[in-house]
Amino acid sequence: PNGIFLEAKGYFDADDRRKIKAVKQQHPEIDLRIVFQSPFNTISKKSKTTYAEWCDKLDIPWTSFTNIPMDWLL
Repeated sequence: PNGIFLEAKGYFDADDRRKIKAVKQQHPEIDLRIVFQSPFNTISKKSKTTYAEWCDKLDIPWTSFTNIPMDWLL
């Protein structure tokens, strides 16, 4: 009802990242936020970029599943 779309992610693979990026580019009006199981995991074994850093780079709000702000849910 508050217009926020939450995407809950455990493993955040390349296909999921492409889809999220495409949604944000094609629908900038959508308030999309991601809830991660482990936001400080790296996006791949060869990368130093974490899930959280990837979201920050694309201006996508994120949080850990243990720390979801109440205003995201109401």
